[in-house]
Amino acid sequence: MDRGYLAALTGVVGLYTALAGLYFDIAYHHVFPFEAFWSNPHILMYSGLALAFLVGGYLLIDPGLRRGFGGSTIRILGLEISPYTLLYSLSCISALLAGYLDSIWHGIWGSFESSYSYPHTLALTSSITAALVLVTVLVREYRSSILASSIFLAGIGMALFRTFIGPFSNPRALFEELASGTGLGHHFEGESTLLWEKYLEKGLYAENPLLAPMVVALVYASVLMLAYQYTGAREAVLYTGLLVTGLMLIFYFSVDLAGYNPVYRSPLALSAPIMAMAIYLLGVPRGFFVATLVPGLLHILLIAPEPLALVTSLVGGALGIAISVTAYRGLINIGRWTLGLVAVFFVAVPIVLGYADIYIRFL
Repeated sequence: MDRGYLAALTGVVGLYTALAGLYFDIAYHHVFPFEAFWSNPHILMYSGLALAFLVGGYLLIDPGLRRGFGGSTIRILGLEISPYTLLYSLSCISALLAGYLDSIWHGIWGSFESSYSYPHTLALTSSITAALVLVTVLVREYRSSILASSIFLAGIGMALFRTFIGPFSNPRALFEELASGTGLGHHFEGESTLLWEKYLEKGLYAENPLLAPMVVALVYASVLMLAYQYTGAREAVLYTGLLVTGLMLIFYFSVDLAGYNPVYRSPLALSAPIMAMAIYLLGVPRGFFVATLVPGLLHILLIAPEPLALVTSLVGGALGIAISVTAYRGLINIGRWTLGLVAVFFVAVPIVLGYADIYIRFL
């Protein structure tokens, strides 16, 4: 097997392992809100990131791979290096540093922290960037199949789901239960219920027609657009939508099997396969336009008859498509678009969601 192909696949395995650890950590926190750094979810998550980091080191050390990805090279400290290798390595370093920053962050602010905190978001967007680099290499350099590309992108879809959707996939009733501390044992008492109380106070739950459909449309439109851009095939869009849903179901089943509290169970989470089917049947661009309305329609049909949900769903879908186009062009055509990719994933998104975390907790 080609060394570059093996290295890229190994990196994908590492990032998937980190993603599994992340979702395990989410469920774990719903039973044990205060944990040591060497908890089982953290071991799984950081082992995956460490594997991905080692792959990045290998890509920097091996002369053939260092120069081999993407054709063109740049000179750094006297070394010829592929922009893909450099961006992947920096993304892995950023993700690991974000984990260390998170421990400092907890030391300053305590355990009362939402999923949108700056360190959390930076770790996730860094990991997503690293994963997109690997997908670009596997698709462009090694001609990965449509199904393989869809599998890679489904993992990114799950990461985006975790980064953006957060509380908007939970109904208000669940947050009321969490805020009361009932049904969760002695672990959830006192200060540990404050975050759920803040979610209720700020209206951050699935019934909110202003935000919930928008963020769901943003997440799924972005990953489905990436699937189409990378492959040019509507089949990839369909596979990716179904695989994202399959991964979520595996997560739900695992959470139930472990006896953890259910999270991320809104009907809006089921938008992915319906959006994918609309794009597959209607084509581009009409299918994408219809797909952006799906979360809003589901909100109206299954949660509350709020017409505003259609507008916010359309806005979210447009933003998701814009983000995915920026990411794709930034990786396919190294240059100004790459600076846009870095600005979005390493600066804008962590700052915006980091501010959202501050808003939720303190404002």
